[in-house]
Amino acid sequence: MERHIPTPGWTLPGVMGLAAATILLKAERMLPGRAVVVAGTGPLLYLVAAKILAGGGRVAAVVDAQPRSAWLRAGRALMARPDRALQGLGWMTKLRFAGVPLLARHAVTAIEGEGQVARVRIAPLDAAGRPRGAHERIVEADAVCLGYGLVPAIEATRLLGATHR
Repeated sequence: MERHIPTPGWTLPGVMGLAAATILLKAERMLPGRAVVVAGTGPLLYLVAAKILAGGGRVAAVVDAQPRSAWLRAGRALMARPDRALQGLGWMTKLRFAGVPLLARHAVTAIEGEGQVARVRIAPLDAAGRPRGAHERIVEADAVCLGYGLVPAIEATRLLGATHR
């Protein structure tokens, strides 16, 4: 299941998980919003953002909590699937050519609006992963897609008493 990190404003209408955005885009051919911030960690950020562009939407920013060096550290794993690595590079290239801000080592610190997403506060992260508010920026958006990776759904096996390691 998707992992989320609660952020002020994350319950506003217009905020959804990356998986929900993927379903909207692929199965329903619907955009999550007209101006969307895509935030969290991992390659799904870039897939969702590229699909929004392909569907005619505007990506206000891609906010990746990981530093760019994380991609270099994952080099061996990426080279095990060069087709996937090239696909991801293609998404990032399309986003760059479209002028989408790709913010590495940044995080959404707040989502604001009256009854609906209107703005997103974004700050760079220090080496310990804490936001540096002095360098915060505000991005106008009507939707936010958040996702911080996946975690195993183990509720049923825990209820059954299975041992987990």
